[in-house]
Amino acid sequence: MKIEFDNAFYIKLGEKGSWENDLLNSKIAKIGWDHINLDLILSDNWDTIKQSIHQNYIERGKKTGATQDYNALRNFCKASDHDLFITFHYGKMYWCFLSPEIKAIGDSKYRSTINGWSCKDVNGNDLYISEMTGNISKIQGFRGTLCKVEDKSALYMILNNQTNPILEKIKISRRDLCKNIETALAELNAYDCENLSDLIFRQSGWQRLSNLGRTMKDFDLELQDPLTKDKMQVQVKAKADRKEFERYASDFEKNHDGFDKFCFMVFVPDKTLDDTVVTQDDVRLMLPKEISELIVDLGLVSWVANKLVK
Repeated sequence: MKIEFDNAFYIKLGEKGSWENDLLNSKIAKIGWDHINLDLILSDNWDTIKQSIHQNYIERGKKTGATQDYNALRNFCKASDHDLFITFHYGKMYWCFLSPEIKAIGDSKYRSTINGWSCKDVNGNDLYISEMTGNISKIQGFRGTLCKVEDKSALYMILNNQTNPILEKIKISRRDLCKNIETALAELNAYDCENLSDLIFRQSGWQRLSNLGRTMKDFDLELQDPLTKDKMQVQVKAKADRKEFERYASDFEKNHDGFDKFCFMVFVPDKTLDDTVVTQDDVRLMLPKEISELIVDLGLVSWVANKLVK
C-alpha cells in the first residue's frame, strides 16, 4: 500500500533537535509554548492564543516571529490524522501520522504518533537525506519549529520509492551516451588510449609519477593517490586477450617494486576476457563498459568526440 497523506509538515523536535532521541523512541511529537494553557487549545480559543503569543514576544523584546510561532502551534494542533509530519535525525528523514488528541507533558504540548516514527519508505528502504531532492533535504535548515512542506509530490515519490520522471529520462540518456562512447573507444589509436587513460586517472585525483608509457619499459603509467599515498602501475592496451592480462597480473604479483596496485585497461578486449574473474585484491581489470562510464562521469566526452573522424 502507498503512503498517502493530505498535507505535510516539518517539525523540529526541540531546540537544535535536543528532543530527537527521546521523542523518536517514545513515539510522540512534542512542541513547546509553555505560556499557552492547554485548555485554550482544547477549547479552540485561537484568538486569545494569538494575542498571548504576540504579547510574549513584546515582553521578551522580540520584534519578529510571533506570527510564525502562532501558525506553527496552530498547524501542529489542527493537523488531521491524514497529515504527515517529517523530521531529520542523523542523516535520515523520519515521518509519522499523529493521533487527534492533544495532551501536555509539563509545560509542553504533544500528540502521540499512530504507528511510531519511521525512517523507511514503503518498500523498507532507509530514507537517507543525501539521496533526496533538494526541495526536501533543504527543509532541515529551517530555523523555526514547524513549517509546511510545499513540494508534496517530491515527498510522496520519496516515501513511495517512485522515480522522478525527469530523473528516469536522465538515466536513459546517460545509459545511451555510455553505450555510444563505448563504441567510439574502438576507433582510438594506441597513443589516444594512453592519453585518455592518463586523463581518467588524473581527473579521479591520482597524480602521475612517470612520463607517459612510450618511454617506459614495463608499464604505461605510474600513479599515486595523494590522500592514501598508495602507488599504482597501469598497463594500457588498445587490444588485448586474457593470456596477456594474466601475464601482466602474474608479473606484478611476483615483483610489486614498491607499488600497491596494478590496473590493466583494455579498450577493445578479446572475447577471452569476457566474464574474467580477478581474484587478486590488488589487481584490477578495466574494460570498455567501465571506461565509458568514467569518461561520462569525469567530463571527458568532448575529448573522445574530438578524436573521432569528422
